[in-house]
Amino acid sequence: MTRRPWPVRLAVSAAILGLLISGCSTVPTASAPVAITQVSGGVDEPVGVEPLSPESGASPEEIVRGFIESSASTVQGRPVSREYLTAQQAETWDDTASITVIEPELSAVTSGPDTVVRVTGQLVGTVDRAGIFTPQIDEFSIELRMVQENEQWRIAGPTTGIYITRTDFVSAYEQRDIYFLDG
Repeated sequence: MTRRPWPVRLAVSAAILGLLISGCSTVPTASAPVAITQVSGGVDEPVGVEPLSPESGASPEEIVRGFIESSASTVQGRPVSREYLTAQQAETWDDTASITVIEPELSAVTSGPDTVVRVTGQLVGTVDRAGIFTPQIDEFSIELRMVQENEQWRIAGPTTGIYITRTDFVSAYEQRDIYFLDG
């Protein structure tokens, strides 16, 4: 008795297995047609960030960190970010001037008798008012003056523009190629 080579046995086994599997499934042979008038699924909308308002009794460092975290909001005017500012600054702060992208690991330390919070970390880049991102790997440092307003710490001296972490920037912004016609 001669044995068949293993490739032939493998092919025969695969064919038998395929027949067994296809025999177990049933395909309907007749059904009533159904018109689909609307596809369910929703609109392709970007996922937004819902920032948290300042907590009552928060320390100056917590206010500054909350301010930076709330800057990731895509809501026009960033109303929650403005809650971290004094009433006067909330009215005049320009959140559209620029975007400073920083690494998420940052340090916020209060110093001095005037209660200044110094934030340091790693700069990733900036986005100007025209929406152009410029990478800038460098050290990052800002000082934000804090005051108590209604017994709550608030930022009295914000800089123009927003500070956003690289993680939030990557999820909120999309790079686009721009082409110009050459006449």
